[in-house]
Amino acid sequence: MGLADQAVIREAAVEAPFTADAISDLTKRLAALEAAGREELARQGADPARLQAARRLHLRYAGTDTFLPVTFGAHQEVLVEFTEAHRRRFGFATPERQVIVEACIAEVTAPGEEVREAALPARVAGEAPQALDSVALFTNGAAHAAPVHDREALRAGDRIAGPALLREANATTVVEPGWEAEVTARNHLVLRRITPRARAAGCARVARAGPGRVAGRGVLQA
Repeated sequence: MGLADQAVIREAAVEAPFTADAISDLTKRLAALEAAGREELARQGADPARLQAARRLHLRYAGTDTFLPVTFGAHQEVLVEFTEAHRRRFGFATPERQVIVEACIAEVTAPGEEVREAALPARVAGEAPQALDSVALFTNGAAHAAPVHDREALRAGDRIAGPALLREANATTVVEPGWEAEVTARNHLVLRRITPRARAAGCARVARAGPGRVAGRGVLQA
């Protein structure tokens, strides 16, 4: 979440016909909304040079109450986008009908930081990860001897079959029996099942129904 984009949305009601003459007024409204959004993100510590802005309109046909968002631009381009969006949403369009601007919206975004992950070196050929300890792990109704590995000591390509524990500074990963943990070249830990899950046979018990009685009760065990 700390790397996610920051966004501020500023919106203003308009409720006026969307005509070519309205573009100038809408441009001024959107510029003011965008400036307010940029100011808010800058106040929160975002770099003003990295801010990005998008301007949109909420349009609808006169006499209707369902708007569609479209990108703000030249009058004809906006009408074409609105008509196509209306056809996709409702299956029809009436270009001859008056279009109403319900609201104008400016969204200003501060892009999150790019994550650059360092490559994790692989282990020397023939070398295997060494366990630090072995503990008793009770799982699936049975006790198992589970080796304990230091997560920081694992290398790219290491595979740890369960049962096992992988410990690190703020977490412990349990690798269940039938599962395997693999360390990727970017130091991600991927757990996958390597043996099929055992399934018990299903059974059912059905009672014959008489007049006014409810038929059947089933029992299924997986």
